[in-house]
Amino acid sequence: MVEVIFQYTYTDVNAELVRVCENLQQAESHTDLEVEVTPSRRGEMATMIVSLRDGLASVYAHKYASIGTPHLPHLRLDVGDRRFAHLDQEADPTVVKDTIDLVAEIYLATEERPAFVYGMAKKMPGVLSDLDDYPVDASQRGQAVTEINFLTWLSIFPPPLVDTYGRERLLSAPAWHVEELDDGSILLVEWADPTVIRDNEVQQHLGFDPEE
Repeated sequence: MVEVIFQYTYTDVNAELVRVCENLQQAESHTDLEVEVTPSRRGEMATMIVSLRDGLASVYAHKYASIGTPHLPHLRLDVGDRRFAHLDQEADPTVVKDTIDLVAEIYLATEERPAFVYGMAKKMPGVLSDLDDYPVDASQRGQAVTEINFLTWLSIFPPPLVDTYGRERLLSAPAWHVEELDDGSILLVEWADPTVIRDNEVQQHLGFDPEE
């Protein structure tokens, strides 16, 4: 399974998830995508179920921390597909490309853009939780995010972070997949297989010190 965190520093994520669902239902860019949202009750989180060609994905709204996130509100996308464990790096990893497309669509369907988006294999959030270290600091609650701590397998840099790291620098990153989205954000996938950690060439290109 792959988990993708749409990280906010302050917003009503339950209401945002309902708007995401409504926007996806109206979009025509992904004809095989079906979505259904369950609004939250008092004290509960909203849930959106996404039907894809090859299965289901779920999006949850969290007002507080869950595994792999700091104590900040966020939406969490869970893509459950056992094929992630059997990717052939010589073949076209369709399941990964479908996941990337889904992440981009959900991101562009948000009305209030997240401060940062990061994704990784399910086993990785537990590692981050143990280290108490995340791409976005919990101390940034209610503040604009102008820098991040490190990259994970997948990242989306919204326009403020594109300004921080430089559009050309991001677009020229030696990553497996780099894509500029319609709003000027940049989606970056370090390597094809989310279950394997590669070298730090991309992080070094963007000025991160992997030893820190």
